[in-house]
Amino acid sequence: MGKSLADTNPPLPNLRPKRSRNNANLAILLKKSNLSGLSLSPIPMSSPFTQKKALVILADGFEEIETVTPIDLLRRAGAQVTLAVTGSLPPSGLVKGRCGVAIQAEVSLDKISVDALAFDLLLIPGGPAVMALRKDRRVREWVVAFAQSQRWIGAICAAPLVLHDVGALAGRRFTAYATTRDEMPAALTGERVVRDANIITSRSAGTALDFALELVRALYGDDATRKLFSEILA
Repeated sequence: MGKSLADTNPPLPNLRPKRSRNNANLAILLKKSNLSGLSLSPIPMSSPFTQKKALVILADGFEEIETVTPIDLLRRAGAQVTLAVTGSLPPSGLVKGRCGVAIQAEVSLDKISVDALAFDLLLIPGGPAVMALRKDRRVREWVVAFAQSQRWIGAICAAPLVLHDVGALAGRRFTAYATTRDEMPAALTGERVVRDANIITSRSAGTALDFALELVRALYGDDATRKLFSEILA
């Protein structure tokens, strides 16, 4: 954890997430996130032989590099990636990033029932959009559902703050953008990528490729990730 995939010779760690820690802390997580009314139950990990599905949550002001890079690599690996925007879906479907690059969202997050079983990965990019994501109850519901079910969660740059808000980072190793340390002093801001059980975090736009490869490795394993790494000449 926390290392780039640039060196693919050493053996990579076990990909299977630990299942006990979040289940033990579920009541605390739900209480802290003010979502105790949700009815959630443990959900088994999906079969490794099924197509993997990822849900990406967007809002205006997302960081483009942190969004496009993992979406691209996940789709290259064969994942079905759904782009959901908070609030109402604009008539054009376009969501504008912090640098003015627009991405076509497919659905409003409000139109998707909170069901971690429907996806293998929840991806939250960083950028100024994180401020809006932290205020959105639906976003918190999705994070809690994935944390409780031990399905993969990826958050980069300032996005780990969304996980922090609902207690999903309690007792976990994680990294984030340096300016988040005022709220998250435990952030390992010197690390490029950190994976602890089912949570994968990354530091900034400059580590987006490392982050994306780690997400692919979580979903598809070492061999598929090395193959993709080679194909993009990283």
